[in-house]
Amino acid sequence: MKHQPFESWLYERETLTKDQTRDLEDHLEICASCRALATAWADVEGQILSASLIAPAPGFSRRWRTYLADHRRRISHRQMGVLLLTTAVGLAVLSVLFGAELLPSLQQAVPTLVSWVGKVANLVANLNVFRLVMGILVEATLENIPLVYRVVLPLSLAGLAAFWVFSLYRLNYRRITKGVIS
Repeated sequence: MKHQPFESWLYERETLTKDQTRDLEDHLEICASCRALATAWADVEGQILSASLIAPAPGFSRRWRTYLADHRRRISHRQMGVLLLTTAVGLAVLSVLFGAELLPSLQQAVPTLVSWVGKVANLVANLNVFRLVMGILVEATLENIPLVYRVVLPLSLAGLAAFWVFSLYRLNYRRITKGVIS
């Protein structure tokens, strides 16, 4: 005996047409296998509908947001790693392809390049030390400046900047109205 589509219809009773519902009921009267399946599904559905909802553990949403942010960060890091690896491999391939042609002409420039790389590395190290020293100085300075001055100074500078922009606008507006456009 064919049990399809009747087995599928057992789980979709709300979406069936009147004809499909009648055909399903007729089939259930003559098929013990489908009738047993319908009874079992009705029992399971009743248990699902009568089950009480369990509240999540305290802090669930905070833990979920933390996990989600961490997961997104890991995916971003992985994508960045793939991008960097692909770029490095591409550069290596290009270096191998063009290196054979450029190597003889670059042999004279190697000492200069090495010197420049050393100077750039030295500059980066010095800039890092400068950043650390400036961070310490700014932190120490901000600790000793009262809160009122930390608020008033930026607001004053913003007011001066607004006054400057307004003055430039007025100056240019006068030129336009007089017909003196440079």
